[in-house]
Amino acid sequence: MNGIKVTNLSENEIEQICREIGDSFYDHAYGRKKDGTTEYGLRKLLDSREKMYQHMKACFLAGYESGCLYSTSRRGEGYILVTCKGQDLSFKSGVRMIRAIVKNLGGLRGGIQFVRRIATGGKTYEDELKKKKIPYANLAMLVVRKEYQGQGYMRQLMEMLYQIADEKNLAVILETDAENKVERYEHLGMKLVKTRDLGEGVFLYDLYRASSFL
Repeated sequence: MNGIKVTNLSENEIEQICREIGDSFYDHAYGRKKDGTTEYGLRKLLDSREKMYQHMKACFLAGYESGCLYSTSRRGEGYILVTCKGQDLSFKSGVRMIRAIVKNLGGLRGGIQFVRRIATGGKTYEDELKKKKIPYANLAMLVVRKEYQGQGYMRQLMEMLYQIADEKNLAVILETDAENKVERYEHLGMKLVKTRDLGEGVFLYDLYRASSFL
């Protein structure tokens, strides 16, 4: 597989990477959907640069500690966090991630409000796969650092994801929060299967790729 599993980062490296990841997500240009609706993405819910950074850091650390985080190379042009059966977040790391996210959202009340807001969009496509007992790999995070964007690293990350899934005969799922992100994923082999409306211009899009063995 082209790319590497991310290990042996210093605290300073983690801090710098997570700051850049947070900025990348926070600075994404959302704008209008094809139907004219204005969308704001998760930036509407994580409404400051610091909140976005803390949220992405919690996810990054959970993947890093659990051995689920991959990069394009040792330069760290881009990263993916992939979970699946036999390669999931450790219990300890998952709990630590949830605590960090809840703290970032202002405590228990803020965490509950965040979960309720996500739930307004209805069941995820992941819920449907679980019900049908279809095994899958979940792309929990994909990011290309700003200085490397537009140079083909998103394609390289997706190819890494597909190789991980194909080696285990798994379907692939992911969710994203912008229509223009959906178009990029579709161009790279994913299919939009569900759109969830969370209200106030916030949408989540579920994408799917069947196992290559089906």
